[in-house]
Amino acid sequence: MPSKTELRQDIIQKRLALSPAEHQFGSAAICCRIRQLTIWQQAQGVLFFLPFRQEVAIEELMEQAWHESKRVYAPRCLPQSLELRISQLQSWDQLESGTWGIREPLLTLPEAKLTEIDLVLVPGAVFDVQGGRLGYGAGYYDRFLRQVPGAVKLAPHFSWQLTERLPQEEHDIPMDILVNENVTIILK
Repeated sequence: MPSKTELRQDIIQKRLALSPAEHQFGSAAICCRIRQLTIWQQAQGVLFFLPFRQEVAIEELMEQAWHESKRVYAPRCLPQSLELRISQLQSWDQLESGTWGIREPLLTLPEAKLTEIDLVLVPGAVFDVQGGRLGYGAGYYDRFLRQVPGAVKLAPHFSWQLTERLPQEEHDIPMDILVNENVTIILK
């Protein structure tokens, strides 16, 4: 089996090689599947990642959440502590380019109450059918997800990011729901 670093690099290269049409079509199909889930329909507070380097484009879900009067949250990376700082967003104007060029909430926004988050959309490089996740190596989300144990963890990804089995370590937090353009896997 390839190393975690090799798996990460391979998937990121595949993602970056997607044509605009492939990326748009796949992302739209994934967003459509997520909107059909009961957890999406019932969620009041949703934490979104802000897509970077051809991750699944979930911006239309953010728009939908605002339209449905859900609370929309987004993370800011704090590189010195390797933690995520979560803020509520009311509009796209409350974002700026942050760590590694990823869009992040303005520093002036207050920190959110984590108890108000009931659904977390989790980014990652590779996922397995048991809910295992291989992130980008810094552990931001594994540390954060321990702080919201009651929130449902949903991983939007392209079908070729799903594998049979990933090596997992004790600190890795499994996903509850996996959604790609072809399948939805509900594990919890």
